[in-house]
Amino acid sequence: MRELFPDESTVAPDTPDDVIRAVVAEDREPAGDRPWLFVNMVASIDGATATDGTSGGLGAEGDRLIFRGLRSSADFILVGGQTVRDERYRPPLAYETAQDIRAGRGQTERPRLAVVSGSLRLDRDLPFFDDDPPPLVFHPPDAETERVDELSDKAELVAISSVDQNGRLSMAAVVDELGRRGARRVLSEGGPSINGQLVTDAAVDEWNLTLAPLVVGGTSPRAAVGPLTEGPPSGMQLRRVWTDEGYLFCRWTRST
Repeated sequence: MRELFPDESTVAPDTPDDVIRAVVAEDREPAGDRPWLFVNMVASIDGATATDGTSGGLGAEGDRLIFRGLRSSADFILVGGQTVRDERYRPPLAYETAQDIRAGRGQTERPRLAVVSGSLRLDRDLPFFDDDPPPLVFHPPDAETERVDELSDKAELVAISSVDQNGRLSMAAVVDELGRRGARRVLSEGGPSINGQLVTDAAVDEWNLTLAPLVVGGTSPRAAVGPLTEGPPSGMQLRRVWTDEGYLFCRWTRST
């Protein structure tokens, strides 16, 4: 790793453990009761967030280390139902090298998964269900009773009555509910529609983006897709740029 910003003369963390620890140690202290909401996405330089339907083809070893560090920072990992299906999500880990930092913050040993699903069309054999404690699954109160019954022993199901103007679950309400459950740091891994709702709700405190040195083309969506926010776009301040093997690892935080 080499640091380009804020100080190009500074040597970025080098070993895998050092990279993970440096990311975990970044300041993500929330103000007030609402959790700190941070996003992590990878994209090609022409804006694609997936190849063949998943993001795996865009990453490299440096991106995977940043990914592990950000996951190891979180109390909950927030993700949409389509993404857990496409990416075959597994129970999240917090890497051993970060355990002392998590313990010092009073965090649990590892983060818990929080899935948002408007339809509850989630197969019982998806790997992410094999966790203890089980994942949270947020759904609308009018979800099919059959689907609720089918998943009730695989997840902690949470009905959210608040919806946005398109009838989708309110991400602000989901994040507030995670805060009531003690979350201080919530990592969103998307997909793009979840991120778009978070942007619309002005709920994003931090944005992490890995830029892959690839040109993909195609019809892959951008990192956040949804209605435009009312008023001017949210300002973000660049905090960190590292580079490795042609990749750029960028971090922005809310500027106000």
